[in-house]
Amino acid sequence: MLLSPKNREVARLFYYEDLSIQEIARQKHLSLPAVKNRLYKSREQLRNYLQTRYPELATRSVKRHHDAQRKKTS
Repeated sequence: MLLSPKNREVARLFYYEDLSIQEIARQKHLSLPAVKNRLYKSREQLRNYLQTRYPELATRSVKRHHDAQRKKTS
């Protein structure tokens, strides 16, 4: 399974139902940090899956991130 059931539900509500973090917390009886953590973990699980499935994209993404960081410090 790509995302754990708890993370998948929070991600679905956030990205597909357009609920705010506060609305998800209220609906699921979770704290705001818990919702944020589940969204973070969802993104992390998806990123890991995509990096193993499409490794050529992962290297480009890392390069873009490093280039952006370099521009900020210049």
